[in-house]
Amino acid sequence: FFSNRMEKRKLAEAEAALSDAAKCERSGWLKSRDLDGAASAYERAATLFRVARAYPQAIEAYMKAADAQQALESAAAAARLLESAAVLAKDNLKAEANAAALYERASELHLGVLSLDRAAAALCKAARTIEGS
Repeated sequence: FFSNRMEKRKLAEAEAALSDAAKCERSGWLKSRDLDGAASAYERAATLFRVARAYPQAIEAYMKAADAQQALESAAAAARLLESAAVLAKDNLKAEANAAALYERASELHLGVLSLDRAAAALCKAARTIEGS
């Protein structure tokens, strides 16, 4: 009972964070897009969805946060977020193909910033994920 109530509260908080992120992404005549705020809000939403055990929504929020970080030209942060999404896909949804694709995308981002060791590690995780399925 207590856990269910907490999950509902976290879901509501996550939805509010998604709304904040959407507001940050909007631009207008006098307001430019706040991608940093959007990335932060999406990451907060992903964490809250994960706590509420809403794993598909958490993965989607991590991916949106990664897209925002990539738009900010922060490939390392984007790759980290994609790897977090991959872990959820693999461990909680048993979606090995999806997890492997996320690890591969993270590896490409690591390569873009010449972080070869992290790129190789992400590819190894993708291979282990597929191998284990």
